[in-house]
Amino acid sequence: MGQMKDIRTDDDGRRHVEWVDVSTHDTSPEEAPSVAELAVKMRARRNKALAASDWTQLPDAPIPEARKELAAAYRRDLRDIPEQSGFPAVIAWPVAP
Repeated sequence: MGQMKDIRTDDDGRRHVEWVDVSTHDTSPEEAPSVAELAVKMRARRNKALAASDWTQLPDAPIPEARKELAAAYRRDLRDIPEQSGFPAVIAWPVAP
């Protein structure tokens, strides 16, 4: 996944910078949500984006047909997010048209 900067202060008050491999870093439950909790949060974010774009698929939506097709593709990509290989930790979020 990558590395993250971790700044720690020792007993003498001196600060040290360490690079932590986040793909293997063990975090306590208070620091990071579980995979299941993260999946719930990411699905909620996805559902919010779907709900915000619902109107684009109405028969009388006041947008050109080409934009309606782009919105349909965007919504399809949103629905496919849970199928991405990195879900829920790594997500390629589609961009709204």
